[in-house]
Amino acid sequence: MKYMTSLLAALSCVALACRAFAGEGGDIPINDFEGPDWGDWKTEGEAFGPGPAQGPWEEKVVISGYDGKGLANSSYRGDGGTGKLISPEFTVARNYLVFRVGGSDRPFNFTADADYVGVQLVHKGSTIRNSPTRMMKVKQGVSDTLCKDYFDVSDYLGEKVYLAIVDNSQGGHILADTFYQTDKKPVPETGYVERKLVLDKRWLNFPINKNAPFREMKVYVDGKMIMAHMAPFDLKNPQMWVPVDLTPHLGQKAVLQIEKLDGVEPTSEAVANVLVPSDKMTDGRKIYNEPIRPRFHYTPRYGQATDSNGLVYYDGEYHLGYQTLPFDCMPPELHGNWTWGHAVGRDLVHWEELPLYFWPDRDGAQWSGSAVADTNNTAGLKTGRESPLVAFYTASAACAPWMPSGKTATINMAYSNDRGRTWTKYEGNPIIPNIDRDNRDPKVLWYEPGKHWVMILYIHANDYHVFTSKDLKHWEKRSEIHGFHECPDLFELPADGDEKNRKWVFFGANCNYVIGSFDGVKFTPQTGTMGFAHTDGSYYASQVFNDVPNGRKVWIARAGVYDFGLPVGMQTFPLDLTLRTVGGGNIEMYKYPVPEIKKLYQRSHRIPKGQKLVPNEPLRPVVKGRAFDLDVEIIPAGAKAFKLHVFGRDIMFDLQKMQMQFFESQERHQITAPLVLVDGKIQIRILIDTIFIEIFTADGRFYSPVRCTFPLDDDSFEFSVQGGDVVIDKLDIHELKSIWTTAS
Repeated sequence: MKYMTSLLAALSCVALACRAFAGEGGDIPINDFEGPDWGDWKTEGEAFGPGPAQGPWEEKVVISGYDGKGLANSSYRGDGGTGKLISPEFTVARNYLVFRVGGSDRPFNFTADADYVGVQLVHKGSTIRNSPTRMMKVKQGVSDTLCKDYFDVSDYLGEKVYLAIVDNSQGGHILADTFYQTDKKPVPETGYVERKLVLDKRWLNFPINKNAPFREMKVYVDGKMIMAHMAPFDLKNPQMWVPVDLTPHLGQKAVLQIEKLDGVEPTSEAVANVLVPSDKMTDGRKIYNEPIRPRFHYTPRYGQATDSNGLVYYDGEYHLGYQTLPFDCMPPELHGNWTWGHAVGRDLVHWEELPLYFWPDRDGAQWSGSAVADTNNTAGLKTGRESPLVAFYTASAACAPWMPSGKTATINMAYSNDRGRTWTKYEGNPIIPNIDRDNRDPKVLWYEPGKHWVMILYIHANDYHVFTSKDLKHWEKRSEIHGFHECPDLFELPADGDEKNRKWVFFGANCNYVIGSFDGVKFTPQTGTMGFAHTDGSYYASQVFNDVPNGRKVWIARAGVYDFGLPVGMQTFPLDLTLRTVGGGNIEMYKYPVPEIKKLYQRSHRIPKGQKLVPNEPLRPVVKGRAFDLDVEIIPAGAKAFKLHVFGRDIMFDLQKMQMQFFESQERHQITAPLVLVDGKIQIRILIDTIFIEIFTADGRFYSPVRCTFPLDDDSFEFSVQGGDVVIDKLDIHELKSIWTTAS
């Protein structure tokens, strides 16, 4: 008993000391810019002038919302000036750092690269907080009215930091005033309408109109936030009803909160009354039946499908993850809505959309990452018969009102013990704290020779760190890689199928790559940077599936089909990757549609081998549908060009320049790719879908994925030649079935 009394007394003293250190006293001023000069603050560049501004630098400009007479104003030389205003180092002694900030034409840039404009808090050389945050919640841009903002710095109490007010833009400026530390949370709670729900039915249908005001939506179960989003609700004129799958939470009691927006219709009460579980999707009959819905490329029911995330194979199932905006919309300049969509398939062509991996939460939005199957239970997370699936994601506290103000990115982990149907966020998150700015996009893989896990983590600009771990929870930095920007991938392949000559491939977000060696700790390049595709930017941020049997590397990327008339995004068709030696002894990446596409063949047309195609006599096969797989091999016999005219668009193969040419009319992009003779023939493979074409030549050495639009009333389909003949060695046309069935 005496021991317990002493222990309690000691703990009480520790608690008192912590409270005293945290500063239950008054506010601590940092700078209100009321002096004649900058004092002990330093300037870089010419943007801020010799001292605080007394309002605007130009008479015609009106500035409001600042305290007293002085403020920091970066338009000393007009909006063309750039520079920084840097505070001396100080100790964090309160839970919040408050300030007023405003400006105009301020680009939003998380990584603080060129054109960044904002307030940064720096600790040991790394930016740990940045603004703008809440003030970009609803309206586009920021005015010359300063608004109160703050950083939650409770996790840095006692640490030395400094402030930097930054204007790297030659077309904008920043205004800042009244910096101080406080223990009082400065931003009042938003008002909500609250409803209690029983999640006893599968669907929650949301009426969305992208032109309506955005408001917060949050759902809690047992006091824990399970859903959070900013969405433009409109009951009277919804552009679409977006269904959210409640399957992981069926049977649970929940609390729904909808943000009040004074004087805005529909009322918050009306919205809350409509958001109740349902047995059906409100727009179910429309989904998958849209005329331009891609037939055999993966698309979610609604919402964007951008960066490929969490691609992993486990026990007969391919898990396809992707960055998504579930409602296909986001408040201007607010990146807090991003999360992970999820689909599963057994054959790489047919997909079942599952509920989202997870929703944005108090740790941030869920940005890109990867997933593995922990078949050896190295993390100790297994609870049943199934091996855990473990996902690694970027938790980016990026401007949603429920997120920690100003915090930057950390690396978090979640796991599933039921084949990816439900996910639990690891209670020990973050597994890697912020290193620098918005480091992100962890790619995790197993390194068999060393019996350890490897993580490649994008840090900033073109820099990556390599970490290793034995248990997926504790990570040690081992080396660095330089050369690309964000969304890394790293995998091993045999060159020319020779298992004794295996190479490692390091990818970047734009799918450029480097071939080299990797010893489990350090990647050593053996080539320069090589291009993966000849295209117009119609793809980005790819991944290969982890853990596919027999070392097979199956690749998918996001397909850029934005603003093509559908409220969905799309993934490219899965490709098999191989390394092959080309002329000069160099090794290059080859990419080719997975053979599982044959499961979609419903009617095929074969032109006899040896048939000649001559000028002015086009070949017009009678085909049906809007989705095709074409497999063509031609032998040049004097022709200057070979052309496919499909649905009003021309794909030209110039046999003099030895070049594929495709002009995308909507965006006016001219796409070109090399042609080469392979065994005396031109090899061509073309996948055609409603709004996307993927062109392969030279057996997959050259790849051109291109978004495009086809007139819906044009069914033209013909092959022709110009300036001479070609001999057809192979011309197979396969009509493809849709991978979708009608929704209910």
